[in-house]
Amino acid sequence: MAGAREPLAPQPSGGSATLKEYRIGCSGWIYPHWEGLFYPDGLPEREWFDFYAKVFNTVEVNATFYRFPTERMVQAWYRKGPPGFLFTLKAFRGITHLRKFRGTEELVRRFYALGERLEEKLGGFLFQLPPSLKYDRDLLLRILDQMDLRFPNTLEFRHPSWFQEETEALLRERGVAMCIVSAPGLPEYVVTTASHAFVRFHGKGAWYAYRYSLRELRTWAARIQGLPVGRVFIYFNNDWNAWAPENALQLEELLSS
Repeated sequence: MAGAREPLAPQPSGGSATLKEYRIGCSGWIYPHWEGLFYPDGLPEREWFDFYAKVFNTVEVNATFYRFPTERMVQAWYRKGPPGFLFTLKAFRGITHLRKFRGTEELVRRFYALGERLEEKLGGFLFQLPPSLKYDRDLLLRILDQMDLRFPNTLEFRHPSWFQEETEALLRERGVAMCIVSAPGLPEYVVTTASHAFVRFHGKGAWYAYRYSLRELRTWAARIQGLPVGRVFIYFNNDWNAWAPENALQLEELLSS
């Protein structure tokens, strides 16, 4: 891969890890198969978020990927989120996967406007590209031109061709974070391109059905502590068998020690 830096090499730290703010949670909270594993048996679904928000200080809202959010939905999240809780909104797939950012300027603007209703509980926006999209400089510029740079933005790539220095440089020019991923078939490319960092754990041997070992999480904790940013968002998407909340709590403990 031309121009790609050696993977797994963290950037030198700009300060003590104790100065960092870690926002650790899961990619969503509505998982019926978590009942009895994370959620207490018999807990009504309407109370799942309240339980989740007592354990974690952030969530990646993946429902907004499948359905464009309504103002009513966003207002409900704001009311239910406790003080200090942050929501990261995952961009609607109509923007990223169906239209692939062609003629989506107004749709993107509306998505930002709805997210802004979360006020101080808005953590930022995640834009995930489909694996069918290979590196394309013009496409990347089109995406970046549509982003509202007043907010923390993160771009996640699913094709290996994106993990290269030119991608990194273009994101850094706009202050957009390049998502650091742990996922099958993708490099663990640990870089920072914004004032925040964003890490997603999808699994290794299989998407979503993978339980990270403590040894693996210790390696990741060291990488994350070395990132030269003040705030790091970390989300676990390995939802099978409630491994996401389990691994999130384990990593949280490692980062606090």
